[in-house]
Amino acid sequence: MSQREKKLNTEEQVETQGADLSVGTTMHLRFSSSPLLRMDKPGHRVEASSPREDAMAEAQAEACPAGDAAAATRPDLPPIKKQTFEEVMADLNKCPLFMTDMEENDDIAALQALNYEGTPLENGVDFKARGNECFKVRGYVDAREFYTKGIQILAAEERRRNGADGEGEGEGEGEDEDEDEVAAQRSTLEALYVNRAACHLELDNYRSCWTDCAAALRLNPSNVKACYRSARALLR
Repeated sequence: MSQREKKLNTEEQVETQGADLSVGTTMHLRFSSSPLLRMDKPGHRVEASSPREDAMAEAQAEACPAGDAAAATRPDLPPIKKQTFEEVMADLNKCPLFMTDMEENDDIAALQALNYEGTPLENGVDFKARGNECFKVRGYVDAREFYTKGIQILAAEERRRNGADGEGEGEGEGEDEDEDEVAAQRSTLEALYVNRAACHLELDNYRSCWTDCAAALRLNPSNVKACYRSARALLR
């Protein structure tokens, strides 16, 4: 091997040793348009945050404190947010616009009666006739609805009369009523209860059948149909 080749080999070994000594050291390179770079391991480059990013992070931490300080500055929730789903639905059900189930109420029944022309007796008889037509063709659900509408009208009249008689004060509401008119209303109401009980019996709603038969028997204890249908419901 010539002297020149030996010299080249020696220079290559020195360069290799110098490269090995530089491995594992931290090198910082700053470019004009890039953040600071750090070499922690050979071939592993990690970006370091710039001073501007550090300042933004500190400002954000000061503006949005964590823990109790954030909870103290949070605004109070409106009352509805503290209610359960059932409580919200109960409140909505009190509003006529969102009602799904209407309780028995004389005022509501009176408003419903305003939807129909004629006297309460005429409306009750009309709903009874329409319910009978549906019952004949086995339309028990529709028949029950018609009977229910007639019951709502005439039962409201009955409660109004009973309330006036029970209080003793009266407002002059029942003084001028014709006895024949009152008797006809009660007879129609009794028939509506018995007919709706028949619908409940066909639909296997036995408890509702007993309830309607009991209401009819309160109006007329001698009603044979009410006794018969309540007995059938008990035997089912």
